[in-house]
Amino acid sequence: MNVEYSTTSSIPIINFKFPLSLRQQLKAFFVSNRYDVIACKDLKTAMILATLRKAGVLNTPLVLLDFVISADSPLQSVIGNILDGFDLIICSPPSMKNYTHDNLKVPDSKIQMLPWAIDTDFWNPEHVSEQKKNNLIVACGNSHRDYSTLIEAVKSTDFNLEIVTQGEVPDAPFVKQTTYTPKE
Repeated sequence: MNVEYSTTSSIPIINFKFPLSLRQQLKAFFVSNRYDVIACKDLKTAMILATLRKAGVLNTPLVLLDFVISADSPLQSVIGNILDGFDLIICSPPSMKNYTHDNLKVPDSKIQMLPWAIDTDFWNPEHVSEQKKNNLIVACGNSHRDYSTLIEAVKSTDFNLEIVTQGEVPDAPFVKQTTYTPKE
């Protein structure tokens, strides 16, 4: 597999005259014939490529790795048309897959759901008892989490806090830590 990532280009005008996301898309377009697929991290870094793909100018298949849109986005009428340019759209929450199909009219065959944002087998609301559903805040994640600030904010409320992480959590009487072990 041939993978390339660069924020610069061998075409000088692309390096200096355009914003980074546009430079990346232009470079990907100019070298696209060398690759089997172009994977784009989000819609912002792929709008031009998707438009070119839809118009038939870009022949290399295009994959959107993490599509998310707000239900109240003013761009919805345009986004559906742009999404037509992708060969595959990956959504992380199931609700986004449904929304993309139902509201943006993207065919199911172009949408895949990968639950990488939440381990839905481990963290399933149906498995939480009624007692835990009341006055409980849950925080999940390992990296770059400021749990100290969260604990300080919750301290003055009547909520309990459960933190699901592999890392260390500051101690407080209303905090429960659940250690998460990823599946192999």
